[in-house]
Amino acid sequence: MQWFSFNDKTSDEFDLIINKYPGIISPNRRMEKIEVIGRHGHLTHDYGSYESFTLDFELTLMDSSIEKIREIIRWLSGAGKLTLSREPDKYYLARIKNAIPFEQVFTNGFKTFKLTFECQPFAYEYGLSTIKCGSGITRVYNHTNISSLPILKIIGDGVQVIRVNEIEITLTLDGYMILDSELEVAHKGGANRNDKMIGGFPLFDIGFNEIELPEGVTCVITPNWKWI
Repeated sequence: MQWFSFNDKTSDEFDLIINKYPGIISPNRRMEKIEVIGRHGHLTHDYGSYESFTLDFELTLMDSSIEKIREIIRWLSGAGKLTLSREPDKYYLARIKNAIPFEQVFTNGFKTFKLTFECQPFAYEYGLSTIKCGSGITRVYNHTNISSLPILKIIGDGVQVIRVNEIEITLTLDGYMILDSELEVAHKGGANRNDKMIGGFPLFDIGFNEIELPEGVTCVITPNWKWI
Protein backbone atom coordinates (compact mmCIF):
# COMPACT_ATOMS: atom_id res chain seq x y z
CA MET A 1 0.00 0.00 0.00
CA GLN A 2 1.28 3.47 -0.88
CA TRP A 3 1.80 6.03 1.85
CA PHE A 4 3.94 9.03 2.69
CA SER A 5 5.32 10.36 5.94
CA PHE A 6 5.76 14.03 6.81
CA ASN A 7 7.47 15.04 10.04
CA ASP A 8 7.26 11.48 11.39
CA LYS A 9 3.52 11.04 10.82
CA THR A 10 2.12 8.94 7.99
CA SER A 11 -0.86 9.44 5.70
CA ASP A 12 -2.32 6.19 7.09
CA GLU A 13 -2.57 7.73 10.55
CA PHE A 14 -5.00 10.31 9.15
CA ASP A 15 -7.10 7.84 7.11
CA LEU A 16 -6.02 9.36 3.80
CA ILE A 17 -6.38 7.38 0.59
CA ILE A 18 -3.77 8.17 -2.08
CA ASN A 19 -5.42 8.32 -5.51
CA LYS A 20 -2.43 9.67 -7.41
CA TYR A 21 1.15 9.11 -6.30
CA PRO A 22 4.06 11.11 -7.78
CA GLY A 23 6.47 9.44 -10.16
CA ILE A 24 10.23 9.28 -9.76
CA ILE A 25 11.67 12.72 -10.50
CA SER A 26 15.30 13.66 -11.09
CA PRO A 27 16.11 17.30 -10.29
CA ASN A 28 17.27 19.59 -13.07
CA ARG A 29 20.78 21.00 -13.12
CA ARG A 30 20.82 24.76 -12.61
CA MET A 31 22.08 26.05 -15.96
CA GLU A 32 21.93 29.28 -17.94
CA LYS A 33 21.67 29.52 -21.71
CA ILE A 34 23.73 32.43 -23.06
CA GLU A 35 23.05 33.82 -26.52
CA VAL A 36 26.07 35.43 -28.21
CA ILE A 37 25.47 37.76 -31.16
CA GLY A 38 27.35 36.51 -34.22
CA ARG A 39 27.77 33.00 -32.83
CA HIS A 40 25.81 29.96 -33.95
CA GLY A 41 23.68 28.29 -31.31
CA HIS A 42 24.30 29.28 -27.71
CA LEU A 43 26.68 28.82 -24.79
CA THR A 44 25.67 27.05 -21.59
CA HIS A 45 26.86 27.98 -18.12
CA ASP A 46 26.54 25.16 -15.58
CA TYR A 47 26.34 26.46 -12.00
CA GLY A 48 27.16 23.02 -10.61
CA SER A 49 23.97 22.84 -8.54
CA TYR A 50 20.46 21.41 -8.77
CA GLU A 51 17.02 23.00 -8.68
CA SER A 52 14.26 22.09 -6.26
CA PHE A 53 11.27 20.15 -7.62
CA THR A 54 7.67 19.38 -6.70
CA LEU A 55 5.87 16.16 -5.80
CA ASP A 56 2.10 16.14 -6.38
CA PHE A 57 -0.42 13.92 -4.60
CA GLU A 58 -4.17 13.52 -4.94
CA LEU A 59 -5.73 12.41 -1.67
CA THR A 60 -9.17 11.44 -0.41
CA LEU A 61 -10.41 11.98 3.13
CA MET A 62 -12.02 8.93 4.68
CA ASP A 63 -12.96 10.91 7.78
CA SER A 64 -14.10 14.45 6.93
CA SER A 65 -15.09 15.47 10.44
CA ILE A 66 -14.02 18.91 11.62
CA GLU A 67 -11.78 17.35 14.27
CA LYS A 68 -9.93 15.19 11.73
CA ILE A 69 -9.52 18.06 9.28
CA ARG A 70 -8.04 20.27 12.00
CA GLU A 71 -5.54 17.51 12.79
CA ILE A 72 -4.58 17.28 9.11
CA ILE A 73 -4.22 21.06 8.81
CA ARG A 74 -1.86 21.07 11.78
CA TRP A 75 0.12 18.18 10.28
CA LEU A 76 0.34 19.44 6.68
CA SER A 77 1.91 22.82 7.33
CA GLY A 78 5.38 24.28 7.21
CA ALA A 79 8.53 22.32 6.39
CA GLY A 80 10.07 19.04 7.44
CA LYS A 81 11.16 15.56 6.37
CA LEU A 82 9.14 13.84 3.64
CA THR A 83 9.45 10.07 3.21
CA LEU A 84 7.84 8.06 0.40
CA SER A 85 6.72 4.44 0.76
CA ARG A 86 8.79 3.35 -2.25
CA GLU A 87 12.00 4.46 -0.46
CA PRO A 88 11.37 4.23 3.29
CA ASP A 89 15.10 4.46 4.05
CA LYS A 90 15.39 7.98 2.59
CA TYR A 91 13.85 11.42 3.12
CA TYR A 92 13.56 14.77 1.35
CA LEU A 93 13.69 18.18 2.97
CA ALA A 94 10.34 19.54 1.86
CA ARG A 95 7.67 22.15 2.51
CA ILE A 96 3.98 22.35 1.72
CA LYS A 97 3.66 24.49 -1.41
CA ASN A 98 -0.07 24.77 -2.04
CA ALA A 99 -2.98 26.02 0.02
CA ILE A 100 -5.18 23.00 0.70
CA PRO A 101 -8.85 23.88 -0.03
CA PHE A 102 -10.44 22.23 2.99
CA GLU A 103 -13.29 24.75 2.86
CA GLN A 104 -14.64 22.76 -0.10
CA VAL A 105 -15.13 19.80 2.21
CA PHE A 106 -17.38 21.90 4.42
CA THR A 107 -19.27 23.75 1.69
CA ASN A 108 -19.51 21.20 -1.14
CA GLY A 109 -18.77 17.91 0.52
CA PHE A 110 -15.73 17.21 -1.68
CA LYS A 111 -13.38 14.77 0.01
CA THR A 112 -10.62 14.74 -2.61
CA PHE A 113 -7.87 17.35 -2.67
CA LYS A 114 -4.43 17.93 -4.14
CA LEU A 115 -1.28 18.26 -2.09
CA THR A 116 2.03 19.61 -3.43
CA PHE A 117 5.40 19.37 -1.70
CA GLU A 118 8.35 21.48 -2.84
CA CYS A 119 11.47 19.39 -2.25
CA GLN A 120 15.14 20.20 -2.03
CA PRO A 121 16.93 18.23 -4.75
CA PHE A 122 18.45 15.41 -2.69
CA ALA A 123 17.13 12.32 -0.94
CA TYR A 124 19.07 11.75 2.29
CA GLU A 125 19.60 8.40 3.99
CA TYR A 126 18.14 7.65 7.40
CA GLY A 127 20.17 6.02 10.14
CA LEU A 128 23.65 7.01 9.05
CA SER A 129 26.47 5.48 11.04
CA THR A 130 29.53 7.54 11.84
CA ILE A 131 32.95 6.48 10.55
CA LYS A 132 35.96 6.62 12.88
CA CYS A 133 39.43 7.22 11.47
CA GLY A 134 42.82 6.95 13.14
CA SER A 135 46.18 8.30 12.02
CA GLY A 136 47.31 7.19 8.58
CA ILE A 137 45.10 6.58 5.54
CA THR A 138 41.46 5.51 5.78
CA ARG A 139 39.37 4.68 2.71
CA VAL A 140 35.69 5.64 2.67
CA TYR A 141 33.33 4.33 -0.01
CA ASN A 142 30.53 6.57 -1.34
CA HIS A 143 27.91 4.10 -2.61
CA THR A 144 25.47 6.79 -3.83
CA ASN A 145 25.09 8.50 -7.22
CA ILE A 146 26.31 11.98 -6.21
CA SER A 147 29.11 13.57 -4.20
CA SER A 148 28.54 13.90 -0.46
CA LEU A 149 29.25 16.89 1.79
CA PRO A 150 30.28 15.31 5.10
CA ILE A 151 30.71 16.59 8.64
CA LEU A 152 34.16 15.85 10.07
CA LYS A 153 35.04 16.09 13.75
CA ILE A 154 38.84 16.37 13.85
CA ILE A 155 40.34 15.56 17.26
CA GLY A 156 43.85 16.68 18.20
CA ASP A 157 46.00 19.64 19.22
CA GLY A 158 48.28 22.13 17.55
CA VAL A 159 48.76 22.88 13.86
CA GLN A 160 47.90 19.79 11.85
CA VAL A 161 47.57 19.04 8.14
CA ILE A 162 44.96 16.53 6.99
CA ARG A 163 44.21 15.33 3.48
CA VAL A 164 40.88 14.33 1.97
CA ASN A 165 41.48 13.03 -1.57
CA GLU A 166 43.45 15.85 -3.24
CA ILE A 167 42.46 18.54 -0.73
CA GLU A 168 44.97 19.49 1.97
CA ILE A 169 43.55 21.28 4.99
CA THR A 170 45.64 22.97 7.68
CA LEU A 171 43.92 23.23 11.06
CA THR A 172 44.91 24.87 14.32
CA LEU A 173 43.36 22.50 16.84
CA ASP A 174 42.58 22.95 20.51
CA GLY A 175 41.02 19.63 21.44
CA TYR A 176 38.78 19.31 18.39
CA MET A 177 37.19 21.14 15.48
CA ILE A 178 34.11 20.34 13.40
CA LEU A 179 34.15 20.90 9.63
CA ASP A 180 30.66 21.13 8.13
CA SER A 181 31.05 20.92 4.36
CA GLU A 182 27.34 21.53 3.66
CA LEU A 183 27.36 24.86 5.53
CA GLU A 184 31.06 25.55 4.83
CA VAL A 185 31.61 26.35 8.49
CA ALA A 186 34.36 25.26 10.89
CA HIS A 187 33.35 25.50 14.54
CA LYS A 188 33.95 24.28 18.08
CA GLY A 189 31.16 24.30 20.62
CA GLY A 190 29.17 26.71 18.46
CA ALA A 191 32.06 29.19 18.13
CA ASN A 192 33.23 29.89 14.58
CA ARG A 193 36.70 28.54 13.76
CA ASN A 194 36.97 29.41 10.07
CA ASP A 195 40.01 31.55 10.90
CA LYS A 196 41.74 28.42 12.26
CA MET A 197 41.42 26.61 8.94
CA ILE A 198 43.34 26.92 5.66
CA GLY A 199 42.05 25.04 2.62
CA GLY A 200 38.71 23.99 1.18
CA PHE A 201 35.94 21.95 2.73
CA PRO A 202 36.12 18.25 1.83
CA LEU A 203 33.66 16.23 -0.20
CA PHE A 204 33.33 12.53 -0.89
CA ASP A 205 33.24 11.65 -4.58
CA ILE A 206 31.33 8.62 -5.87
CA GLY A 207 33.38 5.51 -5.14
CA PHE A 208 36.45 5.29 -2.91
CA ASN A 209 37.83 8.32 -1.05
CA GLU A 210 40.99 8.66 1.04
CA ILE A 211 41.45 10.48 4.34
CA GLU A 212 44.97 10.88 5.66
CA LEU A 213 45.56 12.01 9.25
CA PRO A 214 48.90 12.73 10.95
CA GLU A 215 50.08 10.96 14.08
CA GLY A 216 48.05 11.90 17.16
CA VAL A 217 44.99 13.05 15.18
CA THR A 218 41.71 11.14 14.89
CA CYS A 219 38.45 11.89 13.10
CA VAL A 220 34.75 11.02 13.36
CA ILE A 221 32.85 11.38 10.08
CA THR A 222 29.13 11.84 9.49
CA PRO A 223 29.06 11.09 5.74
CA ASN A 224 25.65 12.66 4.89
CA TRP A 225 25.02 10.23 2.02
CA LYS A 226 22.44 11.55 -0.43
CA TRP A 227 20.90 10.65 -3.80
CA ILE A 228 19.43 12.37 -6.83
